[in-house]
Amino acid sequence: MANPKGFDGEAISFQDIVIGIDPASILSQDPIVITEVTVKSPSVKLILAANGSTNIQALLANISGSSSKPSSASSSASSGDLRVRINRLEIAGASLGADLSAVGGKDFNAKVPALRQSNVGGGAGAAPEVLAQAIAQTYVSKVGTAVAKAEAEKQIGKLVDEHLGGEAGAAAKGILGNLLGQ
Repeated sequence: MANPKGFDGEAISFQDIVIGIDPASILSQDPIVITEVTVKSPSVKLILAANGSTNIQALLANISGSSSKPSSASSSASSGDLRVRINRLEIAGASLGADLSAVGGKDFNAKVPALRQSNVGGGAGAAPEVLAQAIAQTYVSKVGTAVAKAEAEKQIGKLVDEHLGGEAGAAAKGILGNLLGQ
């Protein structure tokens, strides 16, 4: 997925995507049931601009902006009523690369915890753009948590090295690693 205007390169790439659809639900559209969405090994490239904005914020704004626009006259009247439910959603094996060079920071990489959801859109389903926005916001929250955790681990590691060092420092890092799920 290309970055929005003002950012270079790709924002998100994927190794593999699997989508399963209940064929009967396509005919009834009450709602359309997507039985499975599995995204394997996505890579997110976060770019922080000099003004403090990020490419991911711009992507989310684009999703929000496109979902708030009225439908065109060429679309059918029933297309506004389209509802979708996702029975099982999984995004696993994700990594994040962050480019902070525009603000004098260093680039870094982090692993993002898996996102697993079921019954996305509820029993009655939801508009596709509403689903996309909800999934994107949940995933961006996971990315933010991963960034914060990576930075916290780095700072804790520095403090342990500065104040403990040696075998005591190695033991403290081992304990912290267990607490942080490493």
